[in-house]
Amino acid sequence: ASLTPASIIVNTTSTGLKGIISGVSYDGKTIRNNNQQLLQVYDAMGRLVTSGTNDIDMRGNAKGIYMIKSASGLMKIVF
Repeated sequence: ASLTPASIIVNTTSTGLKGIISGVSYDGKTIRNNNQQLLQVYDAMGRLVTSGTNDIDMRGNAKGIYMIKSASGLMKIVF
């Protein structure tokens, strides 16, 4: 399956954090966690939706904007 980098929205100006998390990608359905690092996924209201060190399937969640946080950075995705 090809990954679509266009589906990843990055905001680095207001956060000062890296907009891309090394080893993490998003294909529109699944957050791929190639380095098995701890990822925390928050909804637009700031509520923790899920966390883990494996790939995260987003299909059970409501459509919307989500923030992915790790020790090395922050990403924003639109699901």
